Amino acid sequence: MDGQSGEEQQTCANEDLYRIIGLFKNEDEYEMKLIKADFATEEQLGTGGARNVSSSYNGTLPFFSSYKGELEQIPTYYWASSDNQSNLWKDSTLNNTNLNGTFLTKLEQKLGATDEIIPITTHDWTTAGNAWSSIGTQTVATAYNNEIKEPNRGSNGTDEDNTTQAKIGLMYVSDYGYATSPENWKTMLNGGVEGKDYRLENVRNNNWMYMGLYEWTITRCADRLDGALYIVYTGYVSVIDVYAHSIALRPCFYLKSETRIASGNGSKESPYRITWEGQD
Repeated sequence: MDGQSGEEQQTCANEDLYRIIGLFKNEDEYEMKLIKADFATEEQLGTGGARNVSSSYNGTLPFFSSYKGELEQIPTYYWASSDNQSNLWKDSTLNNTNLNGTFLTKLEQKLGATDEIIPITTHDWTTAGNAWSSIGTQTVATAYNNEIKEPNRGSNGTDEDNTTQAKIGLMYVSDYGYATSPENWKTMLNGGVEGKDYRLENVRNNNWMYMGLYEWTITRCADRLDGALYIVYTGYVSVIDVYAHSIALRPCFYLKSETRIASGNGSKESPYRITWEGQD
């Protein structure tokens, strides 16, 4: 995604590619949700905030062979910093410093847009979460209901923590769950036994969001004060503490409803390019 349209560019750099998760209704309008096609780089997210400067994913790691992208070095980030160990997304260092600080600023620069006219909406992200057993060990339909429609933040936080307003976020667990082919939607996200969940070769190989590395979601584990859900490199969903483990991530955002396609057919070779109200 960039600020150019028409025939001005024939190719799009890997770092500028995003994929469409879906079209979602927000009150009386529809907004398109995008996810970065490959993992965010240190240049995009910065070296401060939640960055673990002593950790990166690269070819020296055995599990890197399952990686589906094109980067040679992938930085890892904590969900929360060690001095702020909360798993409330509004308090997340990754959210406030790296995603809605450095990443958003650089994206605005890339698009040649200001905060007022950028085509990305300020969205109410559902961040209450739910108990691990209500999301992680369920099928995607049940996980979606318990994550998005009927979340339960537990005893931590207040009602204000049920949603977080921001331009940039991360995928929901249910986004990932529904990205596999429909015949797999009755498979548990984490069945506790290999071969009975999203580790199944048929499930992960038909999941277009599966990238083959450890990856954060935005969804907190509400029955822990320090837990968030993530994708394991073999394809299933699990939970880890937010300040002791650093892993990779792909930013997500919602386009404003007035955003329009300027060119392209949606393929990697000819990606959609967009235009929006107020664009120079």
